[in-house]
Amino acid sequence: MVEIDTTNLDLKKKIILERWGSILKQEMITRVPKEYGTMAASIESNQEGNSVSVGTKGTPYALFVEYGTGSMTKAHGPHLPEAPVTEWAALRKRNEVGQGQTMPFARSSDFSTEEERLNVLKEAFR
Repeated sequence: MVEIDTTNLDLKKKIILERWGSILKQEMITRVPKEYGTMAASIESNQEGNSVSVGTKGTPYALFVEYGTGSMTKAHGPHLPEAPVTEWAALRKRNEVGQGQTMPFARSSDFSTEEERLNVLKEAFR
């Protein structure tokens, strides 16, 4: 019987998940509306086991910013309008978008290029 010590692999996995969580957290912070900065400051990344989660903590209104209120959901269905936060901010300043409009920051955040994900893996295994 052959035994393989996976301690090093487990450590690499933890490093990779923490790095991916950090990248996604920074992306969300970049996209979140920052009228007071409370929501941006509440974004955290948690790695546990084989997964990493990134989201807000202590800001229950973040859900409404991301998905809108009941009236927005009814009007647009599950596919709410999406636009970069900077566009929404500009529209709000010109009063072209009401306060009830969505400003997605979590669903639109992703370090989605395969190259970027592979670079994190390469760094971990150097």
